[in-house]
Amino acid sequence: MTANDAPPVERLPAPEPWSPTVLFETVRIAMSHYSTRQATRAWTAQVLVEQMHRVSRERGHGTVNTGEANRLTLTLLQHLELVYRFRGGIFSSRPPLVLRELDLSEQVFTNLNLRSVTFHSCKLDGSDLSHARFAECTFTACSFEGTDLERARLYRCAFRGCSFRQASLVEAAFNQCRLLGCNLDEAATDGTRGLPQI
Repeated sequence: MTANDAPPVERLPAPEPWSPTVLFETVRIAMSHYSTRQATRAWTAQVLVEQMHRVSRERGHGTVNTGEANRLTLTLLQHLELVYRFRGGIFSSRPPLVLRELDLSEQVFTNLNLRSVTFHSCKLDGSDLSHARFAECTFTACSFEGTDLERARLYRCAFRGCSFRQASLVEAAFNQCRLLGCNLDEAATDGTRGLPQI
């Protein structure tokens, strides 16, 4: 087969009108391009993050309910983890992954496992992050009000200007973490280990 006989590169579907079907087709094509080295890690991650923002916006407009948004967001997070884990490993030559102004509130992310992700101005109010694991993540101006972080494991994470008001941090483990200007009013901290002084 010559270069002229090669099949054309499959294009991403048109972004409008958006639907969960369009999201899944976009993810399928982007991951296919990444696995066959037709796309870079940075491009693939950007496509997935754009879809996360779209889910957040559609949820805000009421066109996607919380349960469907939860399912779609988890799918996208799992694919992001795959992109950053493979082809050279999660620690080598990867662009920073920054999630900004996402509404992830009232969602279920139990046992979520993320490394080296920056969250900026994201809402996780009332979400279930119990047993989640975060390593070397940064959270700036994020809201965890009423969030369940029971038995979460946090390693070398930084929290700046975040609110944990009425959150449950019961038996959570903060290992070498920093909290600067955070609000822990009415947070449950029974059995919490390593929680730094505010």
